[in-house]
Amino acid sequence: MISTYQFGKTNDGRSITAYCMTNKNGSKATFLDYGLTLYSLCVPDGKGTLVDVVLGYPDPTTPMDGSFVGVTVGRVANRIQNAQFTIDGTTYHVPVNDNCNCLHGGSIFNERIWDVTEADGALLASCLSPDGEDGFPGTLKTTVRLSFSDDNVLTFAYHAQTDQKTPVNMTNHTYFNLMGKGTVLQHTLSIDADAVSVVDEMLIPHGELLPVDGTPFDFRTPKEVGRDIDKPHALIKIGGGYDCNFVLRGDGLRHAARLSAENGVVMDVLTDAPCVQLYIANFLPPKQGKDRVHEARGGLCLETQGYPNAMNLPALPSVLLAPGETCETVTQYAFSVSTKA
Repeated sequence: MISTYQFGKTNDGRSITAYCMTNKNGSKATFLDYGLTLYSLCVPDGKGTLVDVVLGYPDPTTPMDGSFVGVTVGRVANRIQNAQFTIDGTTYHVPVNDNCNCLHGGSIFNERIWDVTEADGALLASCLSPDGEDGFPGTLKTTVRLSFSDDNVLTFAYHAQTDQKTPVNMTNHTYFNLMGKGTVLQHTLSIDADAVSVVDEMLIPHGELLPVDGTPFDFRTPKEVGRDIDKPHALIKIGGGYDCNFVLRGDGLRHAARLSAENGVVMDVLTDAPCVQLYIANFLPPKQGKDRVHEARGGLCLETQGYPNAMNLPALPSVLLAPGETCETVTQYAFSVSTKA
């Protein structure tokens, strides 16, 4: 069942609508058309009590302070070195919003009101990004199908087409906290990855990969998020904790990560994307959220994505989309309850 209500207005007076998907078991996923934001996600814990496992702000414009809480980001997630890239001899300049770099494509794409309709129990959200918006070439037509099944699987299915060659690497920037309170340092995490991207002092990857074996980034065996987060390592120091791109094993839709908490909530991440960014909210500002004050390391992101900065690194798999092609990618967050709870 899908219900809607008026959530509020943007700073420039645009109306914001909330869409609440409730499955037959009473679990609920609520999206806002502003930023196509995952505002709330309530699933049962080991005692059958619903827990809101995502961070969110009472004012949805707050995420645009640079933390992107719950927002669907694009056109290009993660960082673009020097906020520029070159396609077929033409250099394009995009917004500078992270030192001298571009983070998550700028602001216009992420602050838009999406067109949302209902179809077969799911939400179809679409937007049209015109040629030149935030400096990106080509008119990009994007549709995201959002579904929430009766067995508590939340699915993002992205679809994009363009009339000019342009980079596309979208993701959702939800911060998860399966306890619904405190930090995530005692959550248990595993990631199906053997390597992470090496970054410079401004978190820009240059193509080198670091095997996770023997490093704080080895999540191939489940461990507490906080166990190694402050270990002496150059990449930990640069990110202020975990803020790194994991290169996933395999291809196609497959298991990528598992997160679990003491209350019995388990979240499995499945994706057909090649990578996932782990970010432990190291820089999340202390602001009032919808149900508590947010704090640093009070949530974590598992942002499925293509290789970051790939348009400036020709040796990596491309994120460029050409006319006549279709960019399609799927990510699922599947929730269950541990029998140990």
